[in-house]
Amino acid sequence: MKTFLLFLACTCLSSASAAISVTDGATITIKKGEAVGITGLTSGNYLCWTAATSATETTSCTGVGTATDAGTTGCGALNNARPFWTTVANTHVSFIECVGGGTTVVGSAVATVLTQQIEITLRQTIAPGSEVTVTGLTTGNHLCWSVSKTMAIGPATCAAAGTITDIPIATGCSAANVAGLTWANTNYTVMAIRECKATTNANVGEQVYVILTDATTTTTTTTAAPTTTTTTTAAPAAPTTSTAASSAGHISAAATWTEVTSIDPRFWTDITSSEDGTKLAAVGLSSTYAATNIWTSSDSGRTWTEVTNIGAKKTWWRITSSADGTKLAAVVLQGNIWISNDSGATWTEVTTTGATKNWSRITSSADGTKLAATVKGGDIWTSSNSGATWTSTSVGATKQWNRITSSEDGTKLAAGTQTHPSKENIWTSSNSGASWTEVTTTGALDKEWTDITSSADGTKLAATAETVEGGGIWISSNSGANWTLFNTTGVVKHWSGITMSPNGTKLAACAHQGNIWTSNNSGVTWTEDTSIGATKKWSGITMSADGTRMAAIVAYGGNIWTLDTNPTTTTTTEAPSTTTTAASGASTGAVWSVMVSIFALMGVSAML
Repeated sequence: MKTFLLFLACTCLSSASAAISVTDGATITIKKGEAVGITGLTSGNYLCWTAATSATETTSCTGVGTATDAGTTGCGALNNARPFWTTVANTHVSFIECVGGGTTVVGSAVATVLTQQIEITLRQTIAPGSEVTVTGLTTGNHLCWSVSKTMAIGPATCAAAGTITDIPIATGCSAANVAGLTWANTNYTVMAIRECKATTNANVGEQVYVILTDATTTTTTTTAAPTTTTTTTAAPAAPTTSTAASSAGHISAAATWTEVTSIDPRFWTDITSSEDGTKLAAVGLSSTYAATNIWTSSDSGRTWTEVTNIGAKKTWWRITSSADGTKLAAVVLQGNIWISNDSGATWTEVTTTGATKNWSRITSSADGTKLAATVKGGDIWTSSNSGATWTSTSVGATKQWNRITSSEDGTKLAAGTQTHPSKENIWTSSNSGASWTEVTTTGALDKEWTDITSSADGTKLAATAETVEGGGIWISSNSGANWTLFNTTGVVKHWSGITMSPNGTKLAACAHQGNIWTSNNSGVTWTEDTSIGATKKWSGITMSADGTRMAAIVAYGGNIWTLDTNPTTTTTTEAPSTTTTAASGASTGAVWSVMVSIFALMGVSAML
């Protein structure tokens, strides 16, 4: 499906030349509902546009409006330079810039052609013989694909249209206009699909992925409880709960946040989740910044287990999980990387990275084979064998790496820095960290990136940043090449964490000394959740793939909070067991050394 967009720029002083342009050029492939970025709109001005099935230039401004759909004729609000392509039937649109408060046209028309990006649900549980359907296929075009038994899948390559309608072989192409493929061979569970142009067989847009699970196969797994761990179970009446407002993003009116009170309050530093949100793992320090243990949950945070079989307590800083929650990787501040292959029951220390380091973040591919970790004031380290061996990569001058995120297959990475007083840009990699590209499209070097998250295919990214004026949420829909700042959350906030669903549509972010916010439209608009009560010093947040389960942590003597809009019917009624208090007796010098490192990683100065 093609869309022709024509933009006309307006200023009070001149109408001779265009003042605006289409951010991504004259031809763009985007999904239905995504924004068309317009560069150069003068502050205080607005856009008007005409949408049709053929090119029709707009030459007049009719007044400030409220329209947001680039596919329907109208005028937008002041300063709105991102209309959304919702009505894709109108394939030709012309835009003009208009002087705010008036009808004066500035500049001349500019044009672009839009092509609809195909889409498919990333993870599907279906019966053999069921159809896998792609949406957004342009009339006359066809699909080509590659399949694999594992996540190590090759790219889909466009070729001439074929006659295949099922998925029995490694590669193939459908006939024109066929958007449904039958899953005939269940040996292949991962597909890469690409739209191909009818006449030239050229690639159209980006390839999409689908991961298939056989709905007719059920697996029962029994896991013995580790004898060396201590389980803490909250009594039914102990947790503090609150009901989320019905307007809180994807959170339903019946959903409640539950405060985990069975673990001593502490300085929580990170939390991670399996894709279904049932398995959680959290790390942090004691309320006095002393070393502690890792805590895990296998029931969406209703009960927690302290892992006590890793020797002495450690200054755990960050943790990451595979999609199924079986593979975990965690980093120790002024220490090493640790790996678990059994959901945190047992751990192995990685000593192949040399001397201990100030590890600042770690991320994982969906299957847990590819890992990437950052060092504050050091390099980026990557592993392609679940942490058995590691390779370091220097990215120019030494950087204060603070955040890193990964696509589901581990090929696309994005990393940010956080330090005072100097600032750095976001850096991206498309080859599993072998080489990196600096992103220069986020404006001045005045930001400290506090968190970053990625969609499954790595095309959508979201990052939180701090500046001297305050914080903001930045969104990219093209793997970090271009970014847009969204400040639709009102007063500037000190964002501390952000997470994203695999398809990039659902996001949740938390603010230090603030609340939790959610978005259902890839970060365009946000809803504040005030149901938890007083604002808190949130330090991190994680979410299940469908957004129904979330968990967030509070720093500086806080607790874990969980939300489950799809709880199981099992109820635990046992009395709480004894909790283990954070380690005491650590020397003042040792604790102060850890605190100095913590403050350095947080980008603040430690003062006596």
